[in-house]
Amino acid sequence: NKYKCSNCGVKSRATKQFTVHRAPLILSIHLKRFESSWGGKASKINKHVKFEPVLSIKNYMSETEQGSGQCTQYGLYAVLVHT
Repeated sequence: NKYKCSNCGVKSRATKQFTVHRAPLILSIHLKRFESSWGGKASKINKHVKFEPVLSIKNYMSETEQGSGQCTQYGLYAVLVHT
């Protein structure tokens, strides 16, 4: 993906990143199941996803919050799979 610089107008490669500022008590994650093409058609993503019993979001916390002592580990409670 390339994005146009608002200052010089040059297109360059870029990545988009989200971080968590404050860890929630309960974490719910929804995985994207479809991708769309340039023609507007959607196709199902058929990639196997492995779930570990414990998830740590420490590496995804905002830099200012990484050492705050917040609980950043979550135990897997349920997985819902639509077929």
